[in-house]
Amino acid sequence: MNRFALPLFAVLVLGSAAQADRLVNIPTGKRINFKEGRFEVLSVPSRDFAFGTFRYGIGESWEIEAMAESLNQDTIDFGFSLTYNYISPFTDASPGISFGISDIGDNLTERRTAWAAITYAFGNDGALNQNVPTELTLGLWTRDEGFFFAGAALPYSEHLWVIGEHDSRRITAGLELRPFPEASLRFLWRGGDPMIGMSYSARF
Repeated sequence: MNRFALPLFAVLVLGSAAQADRLVNIPTGKRINFKEGRFEVLSVPSRDFAFGTFRYGIGESWEIEAMAESLNQDTIDFGFSLTYNYISPFTDASPGISFGISDIGDNLTERRTAWAAITYAFGNDGALNQNVPTELTLGLWTRDEGFFFAGAALPYSEHLWVIGEHDSRRITAGLELRPFPEASLRFLWRGGDPMIGMSYSARF
């Protein structure tokens, strides 16, 4: 049951109804546009683990996020987060800066966390990636296992990215396919475990 409950929940939320965006698990200094929503599902099949989020941009600076996780059980736990985006990144000019509180109700595994993230965007001049920047994120948060996180997204082209991050406890890395701008598929490794994911964005 729990293998399918979370993806079904995410589809239902989107159907009834984004970037500080996440890289994989860490937040970034980017924002979701006003009235844009984004849902994402990540799963570790070998551990019967699934995690889903739905983010929505409010005004020019604020973002809300609903989260759900299923950890080797037949129940789903829910949480909510709030983000303030001070400034968006400008390629080769200035970084994006965001602040937030994740899991405000302290219901999920990673627990309530305050954080700040800064994301730099660097222009590329390759034949296939000159229209998309390389992104580097650095940040601090209040988690017991470590206060520092970092990640990077390196485009080979507009449709193929190499992504990686360290969330103070483990490394997650792999490939992201973007067949069109609103959607992505991810094939990742997290602490040695394979992980798959998908995301979709739309304006409401």
